[in-house]
Amino acid sequence: MFSTKEKDVHQNHYTDKAPVPVKTVIYDDNPEEAETQRTPEELAEIDKMIAAYQKKKMIRRIVLLSVLIVIVIGAVVFVKAFVKAPEINQGGIATPKPASSSKPGQNTALPSESASLSPSPSLSPEPVSARKEGVYTFILIGMDQGNGNSDTMIIGMLDTVNSKLNFVSIPRDTLVNVPWGNKKVNSIYAFGDDYDMGDTAEEALKRGIRDLTGFTVDSYIVVDLEAFTATVDLIGGVNFYVPYNMDYDDPKANLHIHLSKGNQYLNGTQAVGLMRWRQNNDGTNYGDIVRINNQQAFIKTCAEQALSLGNYDKVREFAEIFKQYVKTDLTVGNIVWYGDQFLKLESDDISFFTVPENYNDSVRGGSYCTILVDEWVRMINETINPYKTEITAANLNILTKDSNGNLYSTSGEISGGYDSFLNYNELNANASSTSGQNNTDGSEKTDVPQQTDGTGQTNEPNSSETPSETDSSTDTSYPGESEIPADTDIPAQTDPPVYTDPPADNA
Repeated sequence: MFSTKEKDVHQNHYTDKAPVPVKTVIYDDNPEEAETQRTPEELAEIDKMIAAYQKKKMIRRIVLLSVLIVIVIGAVVFVKAFVKAPEINQGGIATPKPASSSKPGQNTALPSESASLSPSPSLSPEPVSARKEGVYTFILIGMDQGNGNSDTMIIGMLDTVNSKLNFVSIPRDTLVNVPWGNKKVNSIYAFGDDYDMGDTAEEALKRGIRDLTGFTVDSYIVVDLEAFTATVDLIGGVNFYVPYNMDYDDPKANLHIHLSKGNQYLNGTQAVGLMRWRQNNDGTNYGDIVRINNQQAFIKTCAEQALSLGNYDKVREFAEIFKQYVKTDLTVGNIVWYGDQFLKLESDDISFFTVPENYNDSVRGGSYCTILVDEWVRMINETINPYKTEITAANLNILTKDSNGNLYSTSGEISGGYDSFLNYNELNANASSTSGQNNTDGSEKTDVPQQTDGTGQTNEPNSSETPSETDSSTDTSYPGESEIPADTDIPAQTDPPVYTDPPADNA
């Protein structure tokens, strides 16, 4: 018994009340001995509690695992539904409508004949041709600013089975079998839908490409300058060897290109200038073939650097750029799929080619590039044909010249007749006789009359190019391939031959 004045250790203060006795059970520190001190009822209760806890924990794990499985399955289904390969065109290889004569060396529409403006000769699909497995085709279109022409056209073929990506550039002045006066391939995008070649400019261009290749590409991609600028900036710029001193200004088009020859680290704006350049302020003109070589070399360098850096984390950002700045029939999921396939390639898997042509030809005073049919057919089958059946000249609708300089069509018909060609000889003669006005720099300016396509429809003068980028008539030769440095990595087949005395690019 405690003293009434003694400190109560249980309540920690002095009290007059007697402390309440506390029952204390002391267990031994030894677990085995401690367990023997529990009653059987207590041990049974403990076992029951442990079993219930473990069961509850197991149920929680099963539920969590089930949720994760559902999420993973849902993600896979979503990715497969969203990120997928584009639809392939099953139209087969085209077959031109038979005509009375399609032999090279014969004019299929004589100059004396009156031109009846008809659509291009029809090509019927031949769906019996089977597609190669894992092969996809597309046309990449770079738009010229201001005039609606497609001055950059590249056919692409991706072979996912053999890990190959081939690009074939089409020179913008390539002669094509169309009914209007300016018969250059880059005019199809602007005029094709007006001549029943398709409901839209893109469909018209796909048909025009079918005439040249014998098959319809699966997809189209129309790119403007903002898309290209944003893409280059997204990968942090590109280290590139600039093959020429580039010094060109066009204030009206807000185009200023100033790049020194040699290694340069180009941002998006500078890269666009490089891709567009083909002449300098001093009048030196390098032409469209050199521009194509520069484009191909830069695209390959850009691809090499993008692949070496991986950029897997930027696939979706690339897709967003395409969605914002690119006009295409591909879905965002298709674009992501293409991006994923491209990142699987090595730089050696990517090859560039250019349509084999006589780049120094002309018709009625207008400069054209005429296709070398036999060489072109061989290139089609070796680089971009998505079908197991080989394409022949009979599957094409190409307007070109034979070895004797005679104009002929592989389909046997010149669309619109010979007289539908714009007569640049007459136009230039009229322009030179017209009294000029003074430019702001004091030079004489000659007014060129509007041109018609043979039916009264007016075409813009020089509709294949912007006036600011017109090839200089003082140009007497293109630079030889020796001027292209080796480290620009331009494939041999794309190097331009040496030309002498080309006609003025007045088309």
